[in-house]
Amino acid sequence: ARLENVNLNDFLPYAFTNPSIQGKLTGDLKMKNPMGDFTIDFKGKADSLTMEDQYIGDIELGAFADSKSGNISFKAVTKDTVNIFDIAGSYNYKDSSENAMKATLEGKKVNLAITLPRNIILMLYVIIFHDVRDIVLTA
Repeated sequence: ARLENVNLNDFLPYAFTNPSIQGKLTGDLKMKNPMGDFTIDFKGKADSLTMEDQYIGDIELGAFADSKSGNISFKAVTKDTVNIFDIAGSYNYKDSSENAMKATLEGKKVNLAITLPRNIILMLYVIIFHDVRDIVLTA
């Protein structure tokens, strides 16, 4: 199926609400064996993607899901003005151990607010600069 400018906020809240993700999805989705152990393969892009109201950018995406194994593999690349990074990894929703998620992030320019909770950013700033007078964290 061809997806054109599908608003992520129209369906993601039914799957999860934290983190809040918004943007428009365009790409090709292929599903095999929808009535059994299905697989889903997606290749496309997300335009103006935001997570928790933090702008991430325009992203090229790839994902593959296998319902039999529970494994979802993903790759995302952005070369936007705000963020420049590649992320790849997998998540196994059938794995209840601490090893269910594996990911590698390689970034040239990454807004830490999209990867770390605010209190960790503040702590890192204090450790590095030993000063909190000039720090500004946006909501």
